[in-house]
Formats: sequence, structure tokens, C-alpha cells
Amino acid sequence: MIYKEMSKFIDITGQRFGKLVATKRVNKINQHGSYWLCKCDCGNECIVATGDLRSGNTKSCGCQGGVLKDLTGMKFGRLTVLQRVENDKKGNARFLCQCICDNTIIVLGWCLSTGRTRSCGCLQKECVRNRTLTHGDSNGGLEYSKWLSMKSRCLYQSSDQYHNYGARGIKICDRWINSYENFLKDMGRCPLGLTLERIDTNGNYEPSNCKWATIYEQAGNRRNNRLLTFNGRTQIMMDWVREWGIARPTLYRNLKKGRTMEEIFNLFVKKGGN
Repeated sequence: MIYKEMSKFIDITGQRFGKLVATKRVNKINQHGSYWLCKCDCGNECIVATGDLRSGNTKSCGCQGGVLKDLTGMKFGRLTVLQRVENDKKGNARFLCQCICDNTIIVLGWCLSTGRTRSCGCLQKECVRNRTLTHGDSNGGLEYSKWLSMKSRCLYQSSDQYHNYGARGIKICDRWINSYENFLKDMGRCPLGLTLERIDTNGNYEPSNCKWATIYEQAGNRRNNRLLTFNGRTQIMMDWVREWGIARPTLYRNLKKGRTMEEIFNLFVKKGGN
């Protein structure tokens, strides 16, 4: 008969493992192996498997740098600690804090001690708002976003529009490239529904070559616009679409089939065909 030798119990009471000191052996329901109740240098207690302690996988309660056992009354950024609350599922110490904006929030101890959490979230919102107001954007930063978009498509190859702008040599004038304030002063506020357009599509972004334009105006100024002639008049496709009151795909599809402008006019405009 073969007998399997039982694993020898090793008493590690009082031994230190990183920030943890084993205080007593405990049993965990439905868990195999041995576990130890440990006390962390930060004052928190946690239960850790013997193997994790001896292998070095677990060296603290999760405080990551340690926090005092009682942080009540201490301030961290905009937060003041009110009291310690129940640990999270991993045994990390948590604290109920009050922000200067009067909101309350529960924060992990190590997030407080390391400066990772300094407010209830209002600080980040305020920074975004202040950054916007710094540029004079009381209307929500509409012009600022258009200025950023202009820089993105001209300067950054990661932009999906770079091939139509920066790659073609389209530049931003020195007065605008690093000064949103100058851009806003020269262009003024953008009327609702308009967008930034270059008058000369091969020219640069500069005061003399830019205006606020409607979507239709901008569409009419594209390099790939097709000029069409009918009854002695020549205009771009979008102008014929608006004048005739038909859909652009309808005009485009029939031109692709080889129909003339007169045939399309008689079929879809004069006769009201579909």
C-alpha cells in the first residue's frame, strides 16, 4: 500500500512578509489550503493564503505605500476624511470623504495617500471648464474646437483628414498656429450651423483666406466638385441639385449611366419623374 505523506504544517505566526505580519491561522469556508490573518503596517487586517505570503505574491493589504490606520480629519486635495468604512472585497481600506463642493465619496486609502484621488470628480470638470474659459469660450468652445480640428488635419498624420490637408502642403499661418486668441479675434464667433472654410481650397489657413460658411457653401468649394453645363449655364453638381429639387444620388447615377443634363432635366424635373 502506498501512503501519501501529509504536508507538514509550518507555523509562521509573527513572521513578516513585506508589510504584512502573520498573526494567526484561519479557516476559509469552501477553500483548500491554509490561510493567515495578517496585519499590515498601515493598520489594516487581511486574510492571505500561506503560499501567497511565502512566494512574495502578496506583500501588503493592498494599501500600496501604506496609509495611517485612522485618517479621520485629514485633508487630501479637496477631500476631508470623515470616517473609515468597511474594507472592499480585496481587504483594501476605504474612507468616507467630503469634498469642498459638499459631495461625499468613498475612496481607497492608498488613493488618498498617493494623491491619485484629490476630489469627488469636480476638480477635473473644473479644469476642463477653466481651460475653455481661458480661451474666452463662454459659448461652450465652438470656435476652439474648430481651431483644434484645423490644427489636427494640417499637423497630425494620425488625423483621418491629414491626407487632404497637411499631406497636400496646406499650412496654418504663424498668427494662428499657436494662438487661439488671435484666431478668435480674426474670425469672430462662428454663427450656429456654419463651419470653417478656406476660400481658395489650395490656399493656407489664414485670415485673408478663411470664412465661416454653410455646409452647402463648403461643399461647393471642394476640389473634386464636378462642373455641369445646361442651357448655357455652368455650375457645380450641388447647385443643380438644389435648383432642380432632386437628390444628388439621382443626378449622379443618371450621369454615370450616360444620360445628358437635358435628358435628366426632362425625365426628373420637367415631367416630375422618379
